[in-house]
Amino acid sequence: MDKVEPKRLTPPPIVICYVLSVPTSTNRLFTGTGKGKRKTADYTDWIATAGGEILAQRPKMPIKALPSGPYAVTVEIPESDPSDIDNRMKAVLDLLVRIQITPDDRWLWVQGSRRTRTIPSGQIRVVIRTVEPDLEALVI
Repeated sequence: MDKVEPKRLTPPPIVICYVLSVPTSTNRLFTGTGKGKRKTADYTDWIATAGGEILAQRPKMPIKALPSGPYAVTVEIPESDPSDIDNRMKAVLDLLVRIQITPDDRWLWVQGSRRTRTIPSGQIRVVIRTVEPDLEALVI
């Protein structure tokens, strides 16, 4: 009889989704340079607002944070938002690490952004999920 190798089962991804206020553009996160570099008032205000929004939504989440390992983040912005779509990513990614929803950025395997008609003006949807490195092309 031939020995049958068990199939490796891929666990289902862990998915966390938040609706947040539109973040400050990457172009307006910091002021100054070198040792004088500091967060702008707009960025500091957004961190406080978005952090509060996450805390308000978190009790409804079955999973509060991702385990250490590869993950993906997609940011959906309103179709009507006039900004550069990629200028919304940095603030979101930094906040997720700061409040320990995602592990260190070195585990960020895939990131994406897209416009959608389903998000109201002034808000974004952030979808965070674990990924299998071999299957990352299927995430976005």
